[in-house]
Amino acid sequence: MSKDREEIPGIIPENEWIEELEKDVAYYNSIAIKPKFVSKKIYTPNKYPEKFKDKREELDFQMQEISRIINGYDSLSGKGYSWLHYGKLRDPEKGKILPQFRAIQEEYFQKIESIQKNPGRGIVGYKRRRVGYSWLESWDALHDCITRPYFTIGMNSKSEQDSRALFKHVKFLYQNLPEWLRPRSSASDRRDFLEFAWYEKDANGNRIKKGIQSYIFSVAPTDSAYEGSALSKLIIDEAGKIPNLLTIWQFAEDCLRLNTRRVGIPLCMGTVGSIDSDGKGLMELYMNNEAYSLDRFVFHGYNGLIVDKFGNDLITESIRWIIYERHKLKNTNRSYQAAFVQKYPLCENDAFNRVTSGGVGNIHLINDQIIKILSNPPESRTGWMRAKHDGGVDFVPNPNGKIIVYEMPDPRRVNGYVAGADPADSDDKKKKAGKDVSDLALAVLAKPFGTESPKLVVEYVDRPEKLDGFFEQAAMVLKWFNNTKVLVEDNRARMINYFKTHHPHLLPLVPASILTAKGGFEMKNSITMTEPRKQQLIGLAEDHIDNFSAFIPSVKFLEQCKVFSDNHADDDLAMAYFLALVMLQADKKSVQLTSDQDKITHYKLERVGGILRPVYPNSTQVSRNIPKSIFNR
Repeated sequence: MSKDREEIPGIIPENEWIEELEKDVAYYNSIAIKPKFVSKKIYTPNKYPEKFKDKREELDFQMQEISRIINGYDSLSGKGYSWLHYGKLRDPEKGKILPQFRAIQEEYFQKIESIQKNPGRGIVGYKRRRVGYSWLESWDALHDCITRPYFTIGMNSKSEQDSRALFKHVKFLYQNLPEWLRPRSSASDRRDFLEFAWYEKDANGNRIKKGIQSYIFSVAPTDSAYEGSALSKLIIDEAGKIPNLLTIWQFAEDCLRLNTRRVGIPLCMGTVGSIDSDGKGLMELYMNNEAYSLDRFVFHGYNGLIVDKFGNDLITESIRWIIYERHKLKNTNRSYQAAFVQKYPLCENDAFNRVTSGGVGNIHLINDQIIKILSNPPESRTGWMRAKHDGGVDFVPNPNGKIIVYEMPDPRRVNGYVAGADPADSDDKKKKAGKDVSDLALAVLAKPFGTESPKLVVEYVDRPEKLDGFFEQAAMVLKWFNNTKVLVEDNRARMINYFKTHHPHLLPLVPASILTAKGGFEMKNSITMTEPRKQQLIGLAEDHIDNFSAFIPSVKFLEQCKVFSDNHADDDLAMAYFLALVMLQADKKSVQLTSDQDKITHYKLERVGGILRPVYPNSTQVSRNIPKSIFNR
């Protein structure tokens, strides 16, 4: 690394690099999304000339600037050019400042302008902390209202107070525009409403409104905040911290339509909060963006964090700083670590990671394995099970299936698999008091054989309309894997009763509690989740991850380990996996292949000539090497 680069704040000198962490740096650098806009010059704000020859020269300069503000100039969009030259910001340390050029910001402005030229889409995305997005969206709103007549913009943030704070950005930017660029707003100028118009009387004394007549208003994030409005643009700031985001969207989307066409532009962006509550709406809009007619745009942790002299992202250096900061936090509270990952996300998994105090297993081993899986995905097959006419079962590949097979069943394996399931008891998928609305999960593990390690061969996670559909698919999976028995928690009576009626041979005898010194099995088919049982599961999970994390092929399972047993956590697959580990611990029978079984010669004892001797099936062979003390009686 060149010396001048090392002098840029935030760059970690090469002599301080840590070999172990550099592997993570290399991986994230390989999947980093490179910005489309690349700056090849140093952009600096214009200086307004101190003197003009005459009024005509001054007017020409102003008209030229207005043209650039609208149409763009020098490879910059109109929004980007005006932001750089006229967007004065409030800085807590330096006071009033002009923004420093960042290529990623220009790319964002270009994205908005492209959508505004061809309405119908919007933007959804997540961002890192302290990227200055609130100022960017405030300038975007102001730019529209000073360049477009009759333009209407509604905006909100995560609370009423935050919405007003966002609107203060707009007013600060407006009040610090040059006088020749700042439109009059005397018609209405309140703390939550700003209209670019004024009133005057006509020749007949009638009071009429003049000016561009565009306006911006700020509202609290209530469900029906925008109901009845007609919007040219909708700006939702801190979208990852708004619990009722989808309800707001439901009402507001109609405000962007003209009959059947969407003519308004929605912008929905934020740092992601808890994806079980505040951030759930943003994750839904982002993951299903096509269904909502939204384009994705992301300010990753490395965007605008450390830049070169042209304002381009120094991606590798920024990623290195984030990875090393994460390493510093390795011994801190798990929740604090997860929050930092979300604040400076390097990929989607980081942004939508749960911030939780729960979890099981070594977090570093878990994260390392997730990175390995993402960089080199394991072979897998996705599909559904199908019953055959002869009573057997078949696996049918289908990209929309919920059953993921990492390793096909080996029909030769005797006593080769164990399984656990975490089902539900209610068909109702909607949230109701006292109802379980979580997913249902099945995990099948291959037992160790020879030098092999125990490993997940099938995961099945689903929430069908009717639970019997899951039960039947699960039963066919178990039959497919040599009639493997499945351990189920006994407060899930629906699955247990279904299997007792239709597939009793797939229910095991439950391994005895760890509090029982003699071990063995209990005479029942389901497990009671007592505190000792829970501790048994956690102990098995910790040991399994410590020793076999490198063989785990499922990102879903690993992510669920991070939040296992946390309130409202999505940990169904993890629970199913851990129940399978209970069966694995209790099952002392070694795995054998049928070919090996065939080599074991079985015999029965028969009295031959008054002497007990072993007689082999389908043979007249009689052992001649039997101790007399046993057979010669």
